[in-house]
Amino acid sequence: MSILSQEFLDHFFDHGNKTPAATLGLPLASTDMLFDYYKNYKASTDMMFDYFKNYKTELIPDALVDYYKNYTASADNMLFDYYKNYKTELIPDALVEAVPEEHHDTVIIVAVCLAILVVFSIVKPLFDLMFSGRQPRSSKTVPPMGPTFDELVEYWKKGEPAYWALRTFRELEQESDDRCCGVFEVQTSYILRFFLGGRVFLARDGPTVRKILEEPSTLKWKQGYQMLKDISGSAFGDNFLSESDNDWRWKHVRKSTNTAFSPANIRLISRNVISKIVDEWMDNTLATMKEGQPIDIHYQMKLVTAKVIVRAAFDYELPEKEAALVLKHMETCGWEFGAKSLGDPLRSMSLTRWMYKGIREARESTGYLRTFCRKLLAHHHASLQESSSSSSKSGQQSLIIDFLINDANYKNDDERISDMIMYMGAGFDTTAGTLAFALLELAKNPAEQETLRRALVQQQQQNKQQSCPPELKHVVRETLRLHVATANGSGRIIKQDISVDGSPYVIPAGSIVTIPLFAVLRNGEVYQDPDEFIPSRWETPSEQMMQTFIPFATGSRNCQGQALANAEMEVVLSKLIANYEFKVVEEGTTTCPMTHYPVGMSLSAHKKIGQIQQQQPQQKENSIKSRELVFDDPVTPANKQGSGDDDDADVFNIMEVLLKLLKSKDE
Repeated sequence: MSILSQEFLDHFFDHGNKTPAATLGLPLASTDMLFDYYKNYKASTDMMFDYFKNYKTELIPDALVDYYKNYTASADNMLFDYYKNYKTELIPDALVEAVPEEHHDTVIIVAVCLAILVVFSIVKPLFDLMFSGRQPRSSKTVPPMGPTFDELVEYWKKGEPAYWALRTFRELEQESDDRCCGVFEVQTSYILRFFLGGRVFLARDGPTVRKILEEPSTLKWKQGYQMLKDISGSAFGDNFLSESDNDWRWKHVRKSTNTAFSPANIRLISRNVISKIVDEWMDNTLATMKEGQPIDIHYQMKLVTAKVIVRAAFDYELPEKEAALVLKHMETCGWEFGAKSLGDPLRSMSLTRWMYKGIREARESTGYLRTFCRKLLAHHHASLQESSSSSSKSGQQSLIIDFLINDANYKNDDERISDMIMYMGAGFDTTAGTLAFALLELAKNPAEQETLRRALVQQQQQNKQQSCPPELKHVVRETLRLHVATANGSGRIIKQDISVDGSPYVIPAGSIVTIPLFAVLRNGEVYQDPDEFIPSRWETPSEQMMQTFIPFATGSRNCQGQALANAEMEVVLSKLIANYEFKVVEEGTTTCPMTHYPVGMSLSAHKKIGQIQQQQPQQKENSIKSRELVFDDPVTPANKQGSGDDDDADVFNIMEVLLKLLKSKDE
């Protein structure tokens, strides 16, 4: 309204020559009451804009606020003073005299309606020009229309946007071959496009998705990553994950921390951190449970991965009670700022979101996470002061927290804490869900579990401690395909036209493209039986399969910690499957508010009977407690690797253990 005030003045008024009544020709009465109402309205509008200005909301850009302020002073006040000082009657005197007094109210109503029509006739073309000018269809063939944005929002509220995307793609395939192009447009109104930032498309076609993610000019869709900013504390600005591609913040963070994810450092983390924590969990949790007792394996994997990331990244031994609190507050933030806020615009607006109890609780959870990370910073500073040796000494892994502290591009510790929350959340939540799904699929497929166990035993008997058997890699890869952690994918704003491979369609520049990885990795045109767990499909993968396999995304904004995630999954699965057999107690369901994970799923762990070979002295120096299982089954290939009689070998091993126990007792 206020932006148009100056336009009204310029277009309709010739100051000093014409009055508003003569120019507009619109009959209105009761000017004093009308302008008193306008003044009150303007005062409340000023308060609203001040609120947006103070809280730096994304809904109203700073430029628009400044524009409003300037023209409020110059245009609105001048217009208001003009009417108040001169008491200009908007209803011409001739019309007042011609119309009986009892019909004046009717004339006022008609005049107001005409004024609304005039304003609408001016504003509507401006809006149409704004929206259609940003994404002109021109002569290009745009991908077909799919469901409405409202339908997507409904599924997002339930934490099921990835499932909706997969189902929609499959329904469009069945409707017509012409629509089977791997891309469709979500139906959105002009006003919704204005707030979202453009037209919305969903893409699952592998080559097209790669072009979008790897195109240098493509930007992250900032509104889609607002939830990450909220989790780390929106009052402290963006973190390195929510920052857009045209900003420098994410670049300096990734550049300074890349060494922490180098192959050499990942090997050190696997040896010094992951193996120790998994062994402790097996001794303290699995070994103390009754045979067949149900285990909430997803929660247990979250405890394990939380301890791993906090120890490996921030050099802090995380107690189980404190780990439980971190998991609780992270889950609260994920649901409130993720699924619920994205599905309800009022939860996203700074002006109204404070009314929701869930949002207030999520902000308290954010406060706890920031306090926890500040504690990690203080703990690390204290440990550095106590010891003159740095954490990068020989045999010790490099720490993310060291790189964050030494990065001079940070303005303050508040920015560091925001990034620490992102590293912590991304480091345990996604990996824990994938591990839980891997154990579930192996429990549902006993033959696959037994194949993996035999491969692990054979590899361990051959003393290939640093190698990973191909069967394990296939299980990890198939789990990432079938149950990708970031099932909802990511959103990008494309700055140039993107052609859809194998079709005449073109996604126009300026559009928002959402990439639901859950649908990408379950594409029936690429993967045979896409909903089935078949690790052997990766023995001889096709080029199309490899091109489409992007569980960690691709391009400059791909997952920085994918090497650590893979190493963690390989170490955990190798230790668990080699020593335990898992069976399904309750399969449960799944959800994906922010990440994809199981709900209500429980397994039982059954100890495998066999020999635990003693580790070599040099392995003890490396703090590796490797459990190497040899089956008593005479047909097991592993037993045929040794020499001599099996019973003699059993006696020899028992005697060796007894001698070592006696020796330790004497010492």
